[in-house]
Amino acid sequence: GEAARAQFIRLLRENLASVSEVAKAEDAPPRIADYLASISAQGPLRLAGNPWLAALPWGRADLQPVTGQVRESDAVGVSVALCGIAETGTLMLASGPDAPSGLNFLPPVHIVLLRAEDITGSLEDGWTRLRLSTNGRTPRTVNLISGPSRTADIAQTMYMGAHGPKHLHVMVVADDG
Repeated sequence: GEAARAQFIRLLRENLASVSEVAKAEDAPPRIADYLASISAQGPLRLAGNPWLAALPWGRADLQPVTGQVRESDAVGVSVALCGIAETGTLMLASGPDAPSGLNFLPPVHIVLLRAEDITGSLEDGWTRLRLSTNGRTPRTVNLISGPSRTADIAQTMYMGAHGPKHLHVMVVADDG
């Protein structure tokens, strides 16, 4: 419910992710364009092959996303999370034909869309949701993401984007229509 959603968002922000909320999925592309402008991100935008993402009105935001194999030149990756875990502020993303894991790590900007109804309470709830969504067959990869990539290994100085995206932006969609 609302308490789980609020906790999920608070914990994501504490982990240095940015979060925005939209009322409807069709509102996502313009808000994504606004976010990309706010961080001065330019370059190719790669979508996961998810049909829900593909159906969004990308032209309304003057974005020309592409699908297919992830490339080093992709500046932005856009994925859909299987669920968000409120107790930790963690996204669960499962790999598959429409969800390449490389999209979670290669582009310097990762945008993840999450339906508000897919926010669960605990990690155990997330694993249950995964089993139900895959008919009990475990995908090759399950990524748990709680914030942008960062490290303080070198001189105890925080460095963003060390082993993955420098920016993680989560867009919570209240109603996917």
